Amino acid sequence: MLEKDLIKKIKELKQIKPKQEWVISCKEEIIGKSPTTKERFSAAISDVFYVFNYRQILKPALATALFAGFLIGVFTMAQNTLPGDFLYSAKKITEQIKLSFTSEQEKPKVQLAITNKKLQELTEVAEANLGKNLAPAIEEVKHSIAEAAKNLPQPKEIEDAVKIKQEITKLSESTQEIKTYGVITDDIDKELGVLEKNYEENLQPIVEREIQNLENQTLTEAQEELLSEAKVYLEDGSYSQALEKIWLLSYYNK
Repeated sequence: MLEKDLIKKIKELKQIKPKQEWVISCKEEIIGKSPTTKERFSAAISDVFYVFNYRQILKPALATALFAGFLIGVFTMAQNTLPGDFLYSAKKITEQIKLSFTSEQEKPKVQLAITNKKLQELTEVAEANLGKNLAPAIEEVKHSIAEAAKNLPQPKEIEDAVKIKQEITKLSESTQEIKTYGVITDDIDKELGVLEKNYEENLQPIVEREIQNLENQTLTEAQEELLSEAKVYLEDGSYSQALEKIWLLSYYNK
């Protein structure tokens, strides 16, 4: 074959193009199959949802942690506030939470303990002469005593009745102390009177029961004397004084 014929044949070979299917097949084998437009769109949507879901999970968790930390800080600072202060409402919420987790048997004592704390707050206000806090502090004490009087149950055991009486005595003593600062406590005295009356009335069943039980027991001469005194108080309607004699008598039995 002449040289010019060979060159002609080579030029003809350059004009030959492989089929498109063969080119795509070889390309896929070498670099892998290229995703279609639909596949790329689906992959993009999946990526968006993945990032979105991740952020949606992260944001509430972070927000919850920050909010919890904020609440802890608020409630911690609120414990040192007085009625009329900005964060005092948060302090009242902690009191309500404490009451909600208290058994029905212990709730009256806890309510009275909270009331005594409110009287202490009123004393602080009076000592510091905080005029703007005085009216709110008096209102808090009055409302707390009213709640205690309304929810005061009949004590089932002598020990419970005695503890309630101790808290009521503290209320009375604290109220007398507050008067020394020139604070008018008429509204507090009125609610305190209702509380003491309710307490007395609730004592009658337990006093009668305990006296009846003691009458069937063998007692010492000293115990007999205490029992006689308790009976006299019972007849007079002085149930709290009768209870004191019964409690003292029971204490001697231990």
